Amino acid sequence: NLRWARSASIAEYLQSIEAQRALRMTIVAEVAQAYYELVALDTELDIVKQTLKAREEGVRLARIRFAGGLTSETSYRQAQVELARTATLVPDLERKISLKENDIAYLAGEYPNKIARSRLLQEFNSPETLPVGLPSTLLERRPDIRQAEQKLIAANAKVGVAYTNMFPRLALTGGFGSESTSLSELLKSPYAVMEGALLTPIFGWGKNRAALKAKKAAYEAEVHSYEKAVLEAFKETRNAIVNFNKIKEVYELRANLERSAKSYMDLAQLQYINGVINYLDVLDAQRGYFDAQIGLSNAIRDELIAVVQLYKALGVLKFSNKEAAARVEKLLRSAIANWEQKNERKAEAGELCVSSISVDCATTLKRMRPAPQGRGYRIRKRSNHVTLFVDTLSKN
Repeated sequence: NLRWARSASIAEYLQSIEAQRALRMTIVAEVAQAYYELVALDTELDIVKQTLKAREEGVRLARIRFAGGLTSETSYRQAQVELARTATLVPDLERKISLKENDIAYLAGEYPNKIARSRLLQEFNSPETLPVGLPSTLLERRPDIRQAEQKLIAANAKVGVAYTNMFPRLALTGGFGSESTSLSELLKSPYAVMEGALLTPIFGWGKNRAALKAKKAAYEAEVHSYEKAVLEAFKETRNAIVNFNKIKEVYELRANLERSAKSYMDLAQLQYINGVINYLDVLDAQRGYFDAQIGLSNAIRDELIAVVQLYKALGVLKFSNKEAAARVEKLLRSAIANWEQKNERKAEAGELCVSSISVDCATTLKRMRPAPQGRGYRIRKRSNHVTLFVDTLSKN
């Protein structure tokens, strides 16, 4: 009974740790996504302001040509309408930028403030392609799968507790290793002990049997929950990979569209100045170029967000430069020293201590496993990423 109860308590503790890790990864992903969206809004605002300047220049030229009798008043009024329509986009984008900054400050646990950021989405680097042959075992890093696994382990242990409660129990030793009073009473007066410790579970057999059935049903429910978590993990990962690959294609197509729209607009403006086409054709070319610029900016934003969602789906976070990796390694060494000091007394006293922890980008507890005798530290670096594994002494 105590062994099953101990296993259930450990599993419940570890699932709370994995829930904390899942929350941390969700917050990191949301902050990264909100940051990319904020920079995309800045880029869109810059595009609108550049377009606004071009509209003002168009109004000036249309006024001069109308005053000189080269065009009708219609072209001049159309230019004013386009200028007013573009001007209305500026305050709306400034509002969205302010709201997005407040969202990021909220996620960071700060009061609303100005967020320091890059000015261009093109400054961010994203992987061109995914590595070939990614194993499905990467999904074992996902905290939701680990949490579902620990819930399954806890439910199985509770079935064991309910099963052992159906049988009589006698303690062989009492507190501090002394002789158990139940054992001594059994030797002195076995009938009294049989009436209490032995016969009570028999009279409560129906209640204990019903409790066992309830725990078995809860275990079956956790089995289905675990299967659901695994299926969701594969679905989310597949969706993230598809989004990553297809958004790459969308970006390339929109980049070609932006270049073509720019060439068409320059040609249309030149022909309008020479009197070959009317102003409606110029406005159509300018609208097409403006939409192509916004579409290209959104494609870059979606590409960066797809990378964030892919890493979240795989349950791993990444440091992409040596400086960040060095800072993380230093913090991890300090965290391990503090963690080891707190658990040293438990290990020496023969109590159960956490057998291992693993670190991807922050210190998180790994699944409970039997640890080898002794204590070892292994720090592995590859592609400027830090992955830390710590094994500690675990006694039963």
